[in-house]
Amino acid sequence: MKPHRTKAPDPLFFQELWENLEPADHLTSPKHWNMRADGWIKKLEERPVYREKELGRVQATRDFLLGQDLIGPGKKVLDIGCGPGLFATEFAKTAEFVTGLDLSPRMARHAAAYARAQGQDNTRFIALDFREADLQTLGGARAYDLVMSSLTPAISGLADLYKMMSLSRDSCLHVSFVETRDSLRAKMIRDLYGHVDQKGGHWDGRVFYSVFNLLFWGGYYPVTSYFTYNKDGAVELDDDLIDRYTSMLSKELMGVDVSREAIQEYLEAINRKKGHLTRQTSENYGFILWNVNKKRNTTNYAKELS
Repeated sequence: MKPHRTKAPDPLFFQELWENLEPADHLTSPKHWNMRADGWIKKLEERPVYREKELGRVQATRDFLLGQDLIGPGKKVLDIGCGPGLFATEFAKTAEFVTGLDLSPRMARHAAAYARAQGQDNTRFIALDFREADLQTLGGARAYDLVMSSLTPAISGLADLYKMMSLSRDSCLHVSFVETRDSLRAKMIRDLYGHVDQKGGHWDGRVFYSVFNLLFWGGYYPVTSYFTYNKDGAVELDDDLIDRYTSMLSKELMGVDVSREAIQEYLEAINRKKGHLTRQTSENYGFILWNVNKKRNTTNYAKELS
């Protein structure tokens, strides 16, 4: 008896899964990132736990790329959505030259200052909108040995991905969230709203899943790796924490009236009772690396399975 077979998803399925996320226009606004830039730097300077997490992710990425011989001597690197310049500055310690791009002029200035403070003068940081800029402004086609993007809205669809690839003469790296678990978030969902946290985390890995499949369908050979950061300890109760939980739960609990005031009261009550807030978090990041020059003939899976 012939086994039952279902139709395979086509590339459009993965493209729509990636590109049809909930609109977040503020993420493509220079004003939004300019407003966040100073606070971001302040967190890096004043919160050792946050700095440890961010530098741990940078070092894990560096080690992964060094293992692939992609940021060593003679290599030119482009970091799209460079933020405060942590990746670019770290890569510059071994690469010939690193260029960082960011939508926010203020963020780009912070990144340049950070690189100078670390003694890395083989860097430059440019404030521009990657999605709107032409290739020549970005350095030119095939100008870099490695082009990377990490957790940036600058790469939010298939057209962005191929534009990113056109700038590389060797490899590209895309980094995205796979999953984030947060015990305090799960407790809040249960206690305040009577819901069971069935997802387990507030990221479902769809970007990672989509990018990998789109590349594979396109004939490339994506290599994957993962980095997980686990932390168990106290967390500071401030407006930023309340805002993040409010935004997070508003998106996840569809049809539920998520109130910032209720979340604030809930967290303050725990803080008064225990004298502190604690949580266990686990953040998992997915690395997708591929060589733009290695491409096979694609297979029509849908036709084979019909």
